[in-house]
Amino acid sequence: MPVITCIEDLKRLYQRRGKPDTFELPPSEVTKAILKALEAPNPKPRYKITTPTKTISVVRRFLPDRMLDWVLDKG
Repeated sequence: MPVITCIEDLKRLYQRRGKPDTFELPPSEVTKAILKALEAPNPKPRYKITTPTKTISVVRRFLPDRMLDWVLDKG
């Protein structure tokens, strides 16, 4: 992917629009996860915050890698 395209995508992500994306959460959700990690005696390496990341983490347990790649490619 060319650098120009990446920069344009980043600009688009940070533009304010009328309504948030379907899976967009407020920054407070990220703050909650950070606080949870900081206060945990043994913090997890990754914290899932959005619905898609939670869903994919469950799907990954049951699908073989190639099938998961196929599903993600079709989505």
